[in-house]
Amino acid sequence: MAFRSILTLNGAGKSRARSETARAYDQVGVKYLAYADGTAHDLFDFGGRYSYGDRRIWATIEAKLVAMAEARVETLRILDVGCGPGTWLRRVVIRAHALGIPRIESRGFDISGEQVAIARMLSADLRRL
Repeated sequence: MAFRSILTLNGAGKSRARSETARAYDQVGVKYLAYADGTAHDLFDFGGRYSYGDRRIWATIEAKLVAMAEARVETLRILDVGCGPGTWLRRVVIRAHALGIPRIESRGFDISGEQVAIARMLSADLRRL
């Protein structure tokens, strides 16, 4: 399935900056994952290049998830704007599932069709949750 910009779908057309930015992210492909988020196989290893910031962000997100689980939230809906390769979505879905939140609906979108394709591939096994 080819990526189509919502701007194109709405008839506004693609801007030159959007096209250049998307092309840059499309070209780096899976290398962006290693650069920004570390290994795709160990989602909770925050020892990479941006480990301090990622640890701080994750601590906040995890605290919210724990609070939701304690409040017996039945459905968690997640929207990740600029999801890239889907690392943060995958982290949240896996942790929410482990905390016992019964229904998890997650969506992500990105300017890069290649990054969305990578996110779909890496998260395919999460659909069973």
